[in-house]
Amino acid sequence: MPDIILKVVLPTIGLIIILLCLGAYFFKYGANIKDSVQEIKMLGADMKISIITVFVLVGLILIFAGTYFNIVNTNSKLAKMLDDEKQKSNDSQTQLFKLQGEVNSLKLSQNKTLNYFLDLDGVADIPNPKDLKVTYKLWGDEDKENVLNCSPVTQNDKQRLYVTISDLKPESFITSLMVEDIKTKHKWKVSSFYPLSPSIKLTSVN
Repeated sequence: MPDIILKVVLPTIGLIIILLCLGAYFFKYGANIKDSVQEIKMLGADMKISIITVFVLVGLILIFAGTYFNIVNTNSKLAKMLDDEKQKSNDSQTQLFKLQGEVNSLKLSQNKTLNYFLDLDGVADIPNPKDLKVTYKLWGDEDKENVLNCSPVTQNDKQRLYVTISDLKPESFITSLMVEDIKTKHKWKVSSFYPLSPSIKLTSVN
Protein backbone atom coordinates (compact mmCIF):
# COMPACT_ATOMS: atom_id res chain seq x y z
CA MET A 1 0.00 0.00 0.00
CA PRO A 2 2.73 2.61 0.79
CA ASP A 3 4.32 1.85 -2.58
CA ILE A 4 1.04 2.60 -4.36
CA ILE A 5 0.74 5.91 -2.52
CA LEU A 6 4.28 6.94 -3.42
CA LYS A 7 4.25 5.73 -7.02
CA VAL A 8 0.65 6.30 -8.13
CA VAL A 9 -1.39 8.42 -5.73
CA LEU A 10 1.10 11.28 -5.29
CA PRO A 11 1.71 11.86 -9.03
CA THR A 12 -2.00 11.58 -9.70
CA ILE A 13 -2.86 14.15 -7.05
CA GLY A 14 -0.12 16.44 -8.35
CA LEU A 15 -1.44 16.15 -11.93
CA ILE A 16 -5.01 16.85 -10.78
CA ILE A 17 -3.86 19.95 -8.87
CA ILE A 18 -2.04 21.29 -11.94
CA LEU A 19 -5.03 20.62 -14.20
CA LEU A 20 -7.34 22.40 -11.75
CA CYS A 21 -4.94 25.36 -11.66
CA LEU A 22 -4.97 25.55 -15.45
CA GLY A 23 -8.74 25.20 -15.49
CA ALA A 24 -9.02 28.17 -13.17
CA TYR A 25 -8.25 30.39 -16.16
CA PHE A 26 -11.04 28.88 -18.26
CA PHE A 27 -13.83 27.95 -15.85
CA LYS A 28 -15.92 29.91 -13.41
CA TYR A 29 -14.51 28.25 -10.25
CA GLY A 30 -11.25 30.06 -10.88
CA ALA A 31 -12.72 33.56 -10.92
CA ASN A 32 -12.01 34.05 -7.22
CA ILE A 33 -8.68 32.30 -6.91
CA LYS A 34 -6.72 33.17 -10.04
CA ASP A 35 -6.14 36.70 -8.79
CA SER A 36 -5.60 35.67 -5.17
CA VAL A 37 -2.16 36.30 -3.75
CA GLN A 38 -0.38 34.59 -0.86
CA GLU A 39 2.03 36.77 1.10
CA ILE A 40 5.09 34.94 2.38
CA LYS A 41 7.52 36.46 4.87
CA MET A 42 10.86 34.70 5.00
CA LEU A 43 14.32 35.82 6.10
CA GLY A 44 13.19 39.43 6.42
CA ALA A 45 11.76 39.51 2.89
CA ASP A 46 8.12 39.89 1.94
CA MET A 47 7.08 37.88 -1.12
CA LYS A 48 3.68 37.84 -2.77
CA ILE A 49 2.94 34.72 -4.80
CA SER A 50 -0.20 33.83 -6.66
CA ILE A 51 -2.26 31.08 -5.02
CA ILE A 52 -2.39 29.24 -8.32
CA THR A 53 1.43 29.36 -8.54
CA VAL A 54 1.64 27.87 -5.05
CA PHE A 55 -0.69 25.03 -6.02
CA VAL A 56 1.21 24.44 -9.28
CA LEU A 57 4.44 24.16 -7.29
CA VAL A 58 2.79 21.72 -4.90
CA GLY A 59 1.50 19.67 -7.84
CA LEU A 60 4.95 19.60 -9.45
CA ILE A 61 6.54 18.55 -6.17
CA LEU A 62 4.06 15.67 -5.86
CA ILE A 63 4.65 14.59 -9.45
CA PHE A 64 8.43 14.77 -9.10
CA ALA A 65 8.27 12.89 -5.79
CA GLY A 66 6.21 10.08 -7.35
CA THR A 67 8.50 9.97 -10.38
CA TYR A 68 11.58 9.81 -8.13
CA PHE A 69 10.17 6.91 -6.13
CA ASN A 70 9.25 5.13 -9.38
CA ILE A 71 12.82 5.51 -10.66
CA VAL A 72 14.32 4.35 -7.36
CA ASN A 73 11.99 1.36 -7.23
CA THR A 74 12.73 0.44 -10.86
CA ASN A 75 16.48 0.68 -10.27
CA SER A 76 16.12 -1.48 -7.18
CA LYS A 77 14.20 -4.13 -9.14
CA LEU A 78 16.74 -4.06 -11.98
CA ALA A 79 19.61 -4.39 -9.50
CA LYS A 80 17.87 -7.34 -7.82
CA MET A 81 17.21 -9.01 -11.20
CA LEU A 82 20.87 -8.53 -12.13
CA ASP A 83 22.02 -10.02 -8.82
CA ASP A 84 19.64 -12.96 -9.29
CA GLU A 85 20.99 -13.59 -12.81
CA LYS A 86 24.57 -13.41 -11.53
CA GLN A 87 23.70 -15.86 -8.78
CA LYS A 88 22.06 -18.22 -11.28
CA SER A 89 25.12 -17.95 -13.52
CA ASN A 90 27.44 -18.68 -10.59
CA ASP A 91 25.27 -21.61 -9.50
CA SER A 92 25.26 -23.00 -13.04
CA GLN A 93 29.03 -22.62 -13.31
CA THR A 94 29.51 -24.29 -9.94
CA GLN A 95 27.24 -27.14 -11.00
CA LEU A 96 29.16 -27.49 -14.28
CA PHE A 97 32.50 -27.65 -12.45
CA LYS A 98 31.01 -30.19 -10.07
CA LEU A 99 29.81 -32.38 -12.94
CA GLN A 100 33.18 -32.08 -14.67
CA GLY A 101 34.87 -33.10 -11.43
CA GLU A 102 32.56 -36.11 -11.10
CA VAL A 103 33.29 -37.14 -14.70
CA ASN A 104 37.04 -36.81 -14.14
CA SER A 105 36.79 -38.76 -10.89
CA LEU A 106 34.85 -41.49 -12.67
CA LYS A 107 37.47 -41.66 -15.42
CA LEU A 108 40.27 -41.85 -12.87
CA SER A 109 38.49 -44.51 -10.84
CA GLN A 110 38.27 -46.88 -13.81
CA ASN A 111 40.98 -49.45 -14.49
CA LYS A 112 42.86 -48.84 -17.70
CA THR A 113 44.20 -50.98 -20.52
CA LEU A 114 47.32 -49.58 -22.19
CA ASN A 115 49.02 -50.69 -25.40
CA TYR A 116 52.75 -50.26 -25.97
CA PHE A 117 55.19 -50.54 -28.86
CA LEU A 118 58.55 -51.76 -27.61
CA ASP A 119 61.83 -50.94 -29.35
CA LEU A 120 64.74 -53.23 -28.45
CA ASP A 121 67.97 -51.27 -28.46
CA GLY A 122 70.53 -52.62 -30.93
CA VAL A 123 68.13 -55.13 -32.47
CA ALA A 124 67.26 -54.84 -36.16
CA ASP A 125 65.37 -58.14 -36.42
CA ILE A 126 62.99 -58.96 -33.61
CA PRO A 127 63.54 -62.51 -32.25
CA ASN A 128 60.73 -65.04 -32.40
CA PRO A 129 58.12 -63.89 -29.84
CA LYS A 130 57.90 -67.47 -28.62
CA ASP A 131 61.49 -67.11 -27.44
CA LEU A 132 60.84 -63.85 -25.63
CA LYS A 133 59.64 -63.32 -22.10
CA VAL A 134 58.07 -59.93 -21.41
CA THR A 135 57.45 -58.95 -17.78
CA TYR A 136 56.71 -55.81 -15.80
CA LYS A 137 56.65 -54.88 -12.12
CA LEU A 138 54.44 -52.48 -10.20
CA TRP A 139 55.36 -50.10 -7.42
CA GLY A 140 54.82 -51.71 -4.04
CA ASP A 141 54.83 -55.21 -5.53
CA GLU A 142 58.32 -55.44 -7.03
CA ASP A 143 58.69 -59.10 -6.02
CA LYS A 144 55.96 -60.11 -8.47
CA GLU A 145 56.66 -60.42 -12.19
CA ASN A 146 53.64 -59.86 -14.39
CA VAL A 147 54.00 -61.72 -17.69
CA LEU A 148 52.77 -60.20 -20.96
CA ASN A 149 52.07 -61.67 -24.36
CA CYS A 150 53.85 -59.96 -27.22
CA SER A 151 53.57 -59.93 -30.98
CA PRO A 152 55.83 -58.50 -33.70
CA VAL A 153 54.66 -55.53 -35.75
CA THR A 154 56.30 -53.48 -38.49
CA GLN A 155 55.92 -49.71 -38.60
CA ASN A 156 57.69 -47.57 -41.16
CA ASP A 157 59.94 -50.53 -42.05
CA LYS A 158 60.90 -50.89 -38.41
CA GLN A 159 60.22 -54.04 -36.37
CA ARG A 160 58.77 -53.59 -32.93
CA LEU A 161 57.05 -55.60 -30.22
CA TYR A 162 53.42 -54.93 -29.36
CA VAL A 163 52.17 -55.60 -25.81
CA THR A 164 49.02 -54.83 -23.85
CA ILE A 165 48.87 -54.16 -20.11
CA SER A 166 45.39 -54.57 -18.65
CA ASP A 167 43.69 -53.62 -15.40
CA LEU A 168 46.04 -50.80 -14.46
CA LYS A 169 44.63 -48.81 -11.57
CA PRO A 170 44.92 -45.00 -11.42
CA GLU A 171 47.50 -45.29 -8.64
CA SER A 172 49.52 -47.97 -10.47
CA PHE A 173 53.12 -47.11 -11.31
CA ILE A 174 55.23 -49.38 -13.48
CA THR A 175 58.73 -49.53 -12.03
CA SER A 176 60.24 -51.73 -14.72
CA LEU A 177 59.47 -53.44 -18.01
CA MET A 178 61.79 -56.17 -19.26
CA VAL A 179 62.15 -58.32 -22.36
CA GLU A 180 64.34 -61.43 -22.10
CA ASP A 181 65.51 -63.68 -24.91
CA ILE A 182 65.11 -67.11 -23.35
CA LYS A 183 67.64 -68.70 -25.68
CA THR A 184 70.44 -66.18 -25.42
CA LYS A 185 69.54 -64.88 -21.95
CA HIS A 186 69.89 -61.36 -23.34
CA LYS A 187 67.72 -58.75 -21.63
CA TRP A 188 66.36 -55.32 -22.48
CA LYS A 189 64.87 -53.14 -19.77
CA VAL A 190 63.32 -49.77 -19.07
CA SER A 191 62.81 -48.43 -15.56
CA SER A 192 60.10 -46.10 -14.27
CA PHE A 193 58.78 -45.09 -17.67
CA TYR A 194 55.92 -42.68 -18.21
CA PRO A 195 52.79 -44.91 -18.28
CA LEU A 196 50.93 -42.93 -20.94
CA SER A 197 53.69 -43.08 -23.54
CA PRO A 198 52.60 -45.42 -26.37
CA SER A 199 56.17 -46.06 -27.49
CA ILE A 200 58.96 -47.27 -25.21
CA LYS A 201 62.63 -47.95 -25.90
CA LEU A 202 64.29 -50.67 -23.84
CA THR A 203 68.06 -50.57 -23.41
CA SER A 204 70.26 -53.61 -23.36
CA VAL A 205 71.30 -54.72 -19.85
CA ASN A 206 73.66 -57.59 -20.79
